[in-house]
Amino acid sequence: MKETTRTGQKKSPRSNARNASRGNTVSERSISFDKGDAGKAKRGANNQDDQAANAGTLEISTSAELKQYLLSIRDKMADGSAPAIYCLSAMNNVMSHQRIYELLDKECKELARDIWLRIKQAGVQLKNPPLLFSPEEEGMGGGA
Repeated sequence: MKETTRTGQKKSPRSNARNASRGNTVSERSISFDKGDAGKAKRGANNQDDQAANAGTLEISTSAELKQYLLSIRDKMADGSAPAIYCLSAMNNVMSHQRIYELLDKECKELARDIWLRIKQAGVQLKNPPLLFSPEEEGMGGGA
């Protein structure tokens, strides 16, 4: 059996000997999959995909839970344990919550505005979101 390279050229005896010493001859290569292992790997991948998909979702269903979450963000920003960009990411999750209009009462809105202004004071250039700031405040506050 003549062995050739990908380009169709005949392999030299030296390269054949080298590959044979490594156990890489074409006739000896075989790959087998055990169906049991493949199923386990697939199930594991699905679990990881589910976890990754749920990692960004916020488990907040009441205004009290939202208030607690916003307080934790504000406290972490105040004591310096969370950089502004992480707080911005947390605020992005809050504001993209599917029920944010229901959950955002007056007190939560004030907390969210306070966090937003702290993020801006930290040097992140942002525009004020209409969800938290009225158009009059946007003009006075000077968006990014």
